[in-house]
Amino acid sequence: MEDDLERFLESREVPKEDIRRMKTDKVDKAVLRIMTDEQMTKYISSYGDRVAVLSFCEQTQCHSTNKETLLQRLKNKIGARKMKSKTKVSGTPDNPQNNMVRQRNRAGEKTSRKVEIGWLHFGKNGYSQVRTNNGGGTRHATLAKTTTVAQIMELGKGLFFPDGHSTKGPAEDFTFEICDFKMNKIPMDNTVGQMYEQTKLKLLRFYVCTKEGASTDHSSSEENQLIEDEEENDLLEDASHSDDSITDLQDRSHSSDSDGSIQVYGTRTEMQPRSKKIRTTSETETAESPGPSHPFQSTPTDSKKNTSESTEVSGAPTQTIQLLLPSGEGLLTLDEQQSIHEEAVQTAQDSGPNFPSDSSSQLSSSTSASNPGDPEATKRASICRIKVVGDLLAVFMDSRIMNMTLKMDFINEKAVDDAGVSREVYTAFWEQFLEQCEGETERVPRLRPDFSEAEWQAIGRIWVKGFLDHGVMPAKLSMAFILACITGIESVDTDILMSSFLNFLPPIERSAVENALRGRIEEGDQEDLLDLFTRMGSHFLPPENSMKSAIEIMAHKAILQEPKYVIDCFSTPMSLVKLKLPDKKSVLSLYESKKPTGKRVMQMLETTKVVLSQREQATLNHLQRYVKNADEAKAEKILRFCTGSSVICVEKIMVSFNAETGLNRRPVAHTCGATLDLPCTYSSYPEFRTEFDNILNSNYMEMDII
Repeated sequence: MEDDLERFLESREVPKEDIRRMKTDKVDKAVLRIMTDEQMTKYISSYGDRVAVLSFCEQTQCHSTNKETLLQRLKNKIGARKMKSKTKVSGTPDNPQNNMVRQRNRAGEKTSRKVEIGWLHFGKNGYSQVRTNNGGGTRHATLAKTTTVAQIMELGKGLFFPDGHSTKGPAEDFTFEICDFKMNKIPMDNTVGQMYEQTKLKLLRFYVCTKEGASTDHSSSEENQLIEDEEENDLLEDASHSDDSITDLQDRSHSSDSDGSIQVYGTRTEMQPRSKKIRTTSETETAESPGPSHPFQSTPTDSKKNTSESTEVSGAPTQTIQLLLPSGEGLLTLDEQQSIHEEAVQTAQDSGPNFPSDSSSQLSSSTSASNPGDPEATKRASICRIKVVGDLLAVFMDSRIMNMTLKMDFINEKAVDDAGVSREVYTAFWEQFLEQCEGETERVPRLRPDFSEAEWQAIGRIWVKGFLDHGVMPAKLSMAFILACITGIESVDTDILMSSFLNFLPPIERSAVENALRGRIEEGDQEDLLDLFTRMGSHFLPPENSMKSAIEIMAHKAILQEPKYVIDCFSTPMSLVKLKLPDKKSVLSLYESKKPTGKRVMQMLETTKVVLSQREQATLNHLQRYVKNADEAKAEKILRFCTGSSVICVEKIMVSFNAETGLNRRPVAHTCGATLDLPCTYSSYPEFRTEFDNILNSNYMEMDII
């Protein structure tokens, strides 16, 4: 018997014995509706009660039926809407079975598929993608599934070498291969259909790879040696022809001994692409040449002139044109950067740019003097040290900078860029940029109202250009963040995410989170965890059994979700590094190899002389002891003092010795050649340590700014 029926009978004052007998005989509303009046008399003696009970049963049945009908209709409507959103096919709520029919695999029925074809050319830095403005880019084609890779190769030759010619030269001068998106060679008899079946990708991309020399793979060792000898002879001839030009440049300068050293740097820059062997000899000779006027470093040095003039090196004219940026302190405004960008991108590589002539930063573009036929132009930029972020952003707003050779210098600091100045510019940029980022040991960019997509992509280009050209990268920028930019968010696993998140937190909160992950929350940890969760948007602590998952969600939000817009902007220029960093393992290995430690930096030290005197050996022992015992922060300072970069970018640091005493005694670093000129007149290790500490702790990078 139902409860409502029992209550109704009690309200009609039906005897409890009759109600009990109905329960015993299992007489409920359904039974009462089909009973006759005579049968009902056995349980309910009063005629009025029998009529009332029968009416009650009919009413409750009607209400129940209406309720069930409405619920069923509502379920049908909700189910139909869900099915419509999934299948994109309209259906009626009354017949939802029509929407359950699975659609056919239309891609499998097609006899042709779309593919993308790109061009990779082998240069001095390995394979790099040829851009659209240089005759490359990404080409789209619809091919039959039976099309072979050999046919795709011929199609690529026709696209990138129309009539047998391209911006890199005629097709006869190159060897051709074809590879997939992983840079793996593809057998020529494979078909498009087979590749789609193997990779399970929605869109296939093929790369036509070119390399100069039609017989490179079959050339003998004698032929290679002959080519190297010819290149060295050409290099020596170029160096002899440039002596007059160098003397001419020295006469124009305002400094005496230091200018001679600087011009040697400039000559070495022109010889760099031709012979690594000769370049090493030039570096050693330069390191032993008289030092510049700067008290500690050879670059930058003093300069009284800010203007740049047209000079001629090795017979090739170099055009220099000024681009002046706003001289106010701090970052450039969005309107100012956009104005500079619009004026800069209008210029072609083969014609001189026409920039405004009123600023504190300079840009110039010129053809490489050592190789006039090279289509890549050389762009020169003068950067103000206190506005390095704004000035460098203005340079990289033009995406064509990635295809140019970039030479930089600091305003009011005279120096010729032979890698050392560029390393210092990139390092100073990341140092100032990371100050505006969230986090502690590892940092994540925060969204800024003054940065649009163009600015974030420019920062991504700075990361790529600094890494590809000089090996400079910000080691403090979150590893999980960079991995997401290069290989996608889905490649960031929990271990990498939690490691970056722990380094993202300050030490006190990091300790509390580590204890929480181990399931051992101490008394003081709850308050620190509550502060952390409150800052992340939660106002209470989760239970201990779900603490780990809550922390992982919080880490994903802080490292990946909040800067998702920045990740999307960075991913566009960072596609250029996928050849060097193709997977997660290579990115992790990069971070590990770039971080300096005292022991690593000590192992990089190498003397310019094989045999050392007793005093020189004692000074070298002091230096090795000082560097080996340095913590990570001091190791970064030592490395930046010697190379211009706070991460490991060179294989060795050359150490030479002098006999300076008194006020003239100080270590001098040549950042371009990664050379340290060290006095050998220290009487003890404490004296050496005190003098070196004073240099590293001072603002030595700005001592010569006027």
